[in-house]
Amino acid sequence: MKERTIISLIIICISFIMVGITIMSNNLYSINKVSGSLSGLFIISFVLFSAFFIIYLLIIKFGLNVKVIFVGFLIIYYTVGIVPISSYREGINSEMWILLLFTAVISFIIGNYLSLMLLKINKGYTGKSTSSYINNKNTIILFTLSLISSLIIYLQHGVLILNQSSRFNVSGILQYLTEMIIPITVSIFAFYITTNKKKNFLLITLVTSFVIILSLGYRNQPMLLVISVLLIIIIHYIENNKNEISLFKVLFLSLITTLSVSIFSLFLIYRHETSVSLLKWQDFIEGFHVDLYQFVNPILPFHLAAREGMGVTEVAVERREVIDNMVGSNGLFLQDLLTVLPDISLTAGRVLGIVVNLNENVSLTPSILGGLFIQYGVVGIIIFFIIIGCLYNVFWTKYKNNQDPKYLALSVLLTIYSFELVNRGLFKPMYILIFIIPLFIFKRRKKDG
Repeated sequence: MKERTIISLIIICISFIMVGITIMSNNLYSINKVSGSLSGLFIISFVLFSAFFIIYLLIIKFGLNVKVIFVGFLIIYYTVGIVPISSYREGINSEMWILLLFTAVISFIIGNYLSLMLLKINKGYTGKSTSSYINNKNTIILFTLSLISSLIIYLQHGVLILNQSSRFNVSGILQYLTEMIIPITVSIFAFYITTNKKKNFLLITLVTSFVIILSLGYRNQPMLLVISVLLIIIIHYIENNKNEISLFKVLFLSLITTLSVSIFSLFLIYRHETSVSLLKWQDFIEGFHVDLYQFVNPILPFHLAAREGMGVTEVAVERREVIDNMVGSNGLFLQDLLTVLPDISLTAGRVLGIVVNLNENVSLTPSILGGLFIQYGVVGIIIFFIIIGCLYNVFWTKYKNNQDPKYLALSVLLTIYSFELVNRGLFKPMYILIFIIPLFIFKRRKKDG
């Protein structure tokens, strides 16, 4: 009876899906671009569901590896930007970007192998974590410092998420002291999740951290916080319950992921339709000649962000002398490190806004390959990706070998901030703090004997 019920439900679901696809197909080429996009999103969601299902099956079989996640993200980010599905930032030198991407990936792989040879990391699993423990005193001090910094921002500037034009009035030091809450929270979760200790307070910690990071008024930092916590939970769960994950759980996770991507895609259309500063969706699709707009909605934000970085980079390279005159010998890529000083407020993004868009009120980002290429050329890309390849392999292998929570925290922090740096393309002080803070929070456990 149970099997017959399941089969009946499957047949009913398939019937509804086929009817839905038939109805939506009739609207695909409607004059109304919103209607066409919604119909296409409904149809493409089934393709996404199948893709996510296959990806999750592969993860369960081979495990979750942050190195693969980063390289996969890097390749997808630039590939969807190189493919000319729109006329946004026309005239991009696609061949150059393909070569730069290939150089970065090969350099990353070389960095992985160099770390094995130079540091002599032994592969293999050696049991549960016995190497690092959390220092409660240091953790409380850092957490309190970040909390106080966010309270100062709330008192001085109000709720910046509702008044984003005031974000630029917050001092650099206050921003980074507040953003410290991300590596602090990641370290706390990494320890208590990995060691299976009491977790009753973790939800309160996450909510408090979320309120703290919201004080900055940006959307990407709260996203980084949530993604990092989810990544820790997923990595630990897969590592310890690989053989217990049922097919139903994989289907459910694929469904949740597909729904999340679909909602994100719907939000993009909603923003264009409701924002006074953005083109209406119809005007946007027609103005930038978006090909197959019915089906590319899920990747369109990455396409536009990547092309923006590529276009900004190519103009900046042509005007390199102007940039050098503005930032001197410090270099554009590292310019934001100086913003922690009291008398320096000019960010690298604003420099690009002035040079590329001729507008001092605009901040532009060149993406990671662009930021390195503007300042250091191909050699800079090679050196940077060899270094980051080494770091990824050292942190991840040490975590895999000993289930050390410190190295899980470092691996996750490196991953999420690498995502940000791929899009941002300009170095900032936070990229140094993510390595320093876990060193204060974790202490080495003395081994017996």
